Amino acid sequence: MEFRPYDQAEVDGLNAQINDLRAQLAKVQADLDDCLKREPQTKEVIKYVDKVVYKDNTGSVRYLHFKQGKSVVTADQLPNVQQVAAYLNSHPEAKVDIKGYASPEGSFEVNQKLSIARADAVYNMLTKTYKIDPARLTKEGLGPTSEVFDENDWNRVCIFIEESK
Repeated sequence: MEFRPYDQAEVDGLNAQINDLRAQLAKVQADLDDCLKREPQTKEVIKYVDKVVYKDNTGSVRYLHFKQGKSVVTADQLPNVQQVAAYLNSHPEAKVDIKGYASPEGSFEVNQKLSIARADAVYNMLTKTYKIDPARLTKEGLGPTSEVFDENDWNRVCIFIEESK
């Protein structure tokens, strides 16, 4: 290996790039921390507050967020499905409604299909992966809305509502 003397300007440039990346990472982390601290206020949850599988002793919210135009349950949303499955396993009498939604961007028809696909994805995961009896679950795609959450991005969700006993 041949030794070449370092160029201070090159080192300074690389250090500047590293510092920029650190600053970007710090901003992303701060934004993520802010998102995690903010609990969206949902009219649906307030409306069904006595029926919603909403919080447990960890304070976790019972909804799944989806990426725009997608109906795939991503890895970061799996804990919410797992917690609903755990709730159902520990409450054998409980039945849960899965309500899928889409944000209002795009055509009504596409978003209606997307909300159904989201409810289906969660239903399939609960029944196939977690072996929840399908008779204990109902699913419904409610289409595009701006009525569930105040921010459109939060309307790309499935919400779990426990049926009255």
